[in-house]
Amino acid sequence: MVAPTTHEVRSTGVFYKGITLDMRSPQRTADALTYTPGTTVVADGLDEDPGTDCGAGINFSRTVAEALRWGPMVVELRVPASECIIDTGRKLRARRVEVVKKVDLAHANLADANLASANLADANLASA
Repeated sequence: MVAPTTHEVRSTGVFYKGITLDMRSPQRTADALTYTPGTTVVADGLDEDPGTDCGAGINFSRTVAEALRWGPMVVELRVPASECIIDTGRKLRARRVEVVKKVDLAHANLADANLASANLADANLASA
């Protein structure tokens, strides 16, 4: 099924992914993808239906605060211009991302962030 154009984001920019302390995807187990800075991560496929909240592909967030809902560590991502970004409303999804760097959360501005469901175990938020 092809995603409606009203829900597709066809641009590049800076995005964020919450990950585990061992740099892996928080929602997958044995076959979890690893997000090492300087690498490109490629998913097996891409669910193009924006109505599917957690479909196939690499799911990521627009902000650091949103990414913290998924893991205590955050990496900055870029999506190559050739890749389609699916907007599910709550998250974004692409088949391939470039891992730019680990985000330093020590002085993060989390004003107005809704962290009610955030996984902050072992997160370093000193002076945040």
